[in-house]
Amino acid sequence: MRFTLICFVASTRFATVCYTPAMASIYTRKTSPVFWIRFKDDDGKWRGKATGYRLDNPGDRRQAELLARRVTTEEQTRRPLTGGEAWEAWVPKWLAEKYGQRANHTHTVYSRHWRHLAEWFAEVGLRQASQVRYGHLLEYRDSRLEDGIGINTIIQEVKLLGIVMQEACRREYAQGNPCARLGWKREKAAEKVEWSDAEYRAVFAKLRDEGPEWMLVTLILGFHQAARLRQCAVLISDIDFPRLRITYRKTKGDKPFTQPLDRRAVPVLSEIVANRQKQGFRTLCDLPEMPSVEWRRVLDDLKFPHLCHHGLRVTWITRAARSGKIPEPQARRFVNHASGTVHQLYQKLNADDVSHLPDALDLPSPSDH
Repeated sequence: MRFTLICFVASTRFATVCYTPAMASIYTRKTSPVFWIRFKDDDGKWRGKATGYRLDNPGDRRQAELLARRVTTEEQTRRPLTGGEAWEAWVPKWLAEKYGQRANHTHTVYSRHWRHLAEWFAEVGLRQASQVRYGHLLEYRDSRLEDGIGINTIIQEVKLLGIVMQEACRREYAQGNPCARLGWKREKAAEKVEWSDAEYRAVFAKLRDEGPEWMLVTLILGFHQAARLRQCAVLISDIDFPRLRITYRKTKGDKPFTQPLDRRAVPVLSEIVANRQKQGFRTLCDLPEMPSVEWRRVLDDLKFPHLCHHGLRVTWITRAARSGKIPEPQARRFVNHASGTVHQLYQKLNADDVSHLPDALDLPSPSDH
């Protein structure tokens, strides 16, 4: 419900009053040197009280206004919760309407983040947006850290809460957004390292024997095609074995692209496709909700804590650069990198990889002078 700001001049007792119905507000009295606040008490009756903030101090007006906002929030918290203001009454539907129609997996990620937030809200009794304070954000952060969740993930969850709180303010379910400008520092992401052939074979052998199948698929496509995890759930109809082509529709930029298929990957992929088709599946694999977490567990069990699935993409790009046989524009096209700057971040060349370059240039020796 939207309210219209009402301003009026009272007779003898009040000078000017500006307030919004059912919301606390500040006003002045002719004979008083301070701002007064108009608010509703616990019984729902309007009351007036001196704030102590002086009219002749410019900074005090701001403090009085902040006090009115705090009192308004307290009023909202005390009043009976309407069905429309409860988190569950509007947030999931709003997220689906805002993000559910996009081709990427933003809605999936945001829904997962919101589930963690909603569970914690229920645990501590925060039923609606108007109850959330900055202190709650600190408590949430500490609680998630105790559960072993990384600070970068926590920051992403609170970032989503900030988006939700902004919408709550727009709907007048809350008077402010405590998530704004938190200044929490992200941890630097771990360096993605290149996989060795031996490491690839060890992981392949484990997954071929024990599965799961989706992980074997993502290993093969990551190593031979530099595919990201989310790209690997391709439609079987988008794999053209005779022409050695594979088309990805779930891409980072939401734009499908086709890539030549490494013939060395064909035998295993053909076997997987045949088995999936017999079972009536349309996709090469079905990813779990958090595939990166599952990959982390398997690699840790194999004593490869330095590896990650995204390192397979690093491996392909680095080896392409090291070979000297693949021009960078072609390598970028293969991995679907639009930016040369981003592409270069994946190249992990060391001094040994460029040790031949000094001899490749015809430069004069200092002794020639």
